[in-house]
Amino acid sequence: MLLGFSVSALADETNGYVGKIGQQNAEFTLTWNANGKVNGTYHCPGGSERVYVLRGSNPKEGELVLHEYTNGVHSATCYLTKSTEQGKVVWRGVMHNNDGRDKAIYFYRGK
Repeated sequence: MLLGFSVSALADETNGYVGKIGQQNAEFTLTWNANGKVNGTYHCPGGSERVYVLRGSNPKEGELVLHEYTNGVHSATCYLTKSTEQGKVVWRGVMHNNDGRDKAIYFYRGK
């Protein structure tokens, strides 16, 4: 115990997630950093297999903001909220692409 927090609570945690962006299946890997930042990647299996970089933050419990980068260029911003659906924690929201397209996005921890 360090200043009222357990050491494990301060450690970064990486998890795999599955879900959809629009109508496409997507697989995500996200690292939740102790400082509230979130980093990771995603790709759409069966699609172009392009890997997109995600960077963002978990500003408060139940809220997640992720910025998508395509080839190093900011290409979209995702705003998600956390809910529990059928016993699973699900992040659900909207991806606002820089070209004006909006897509539904959701993901939950894969097995």
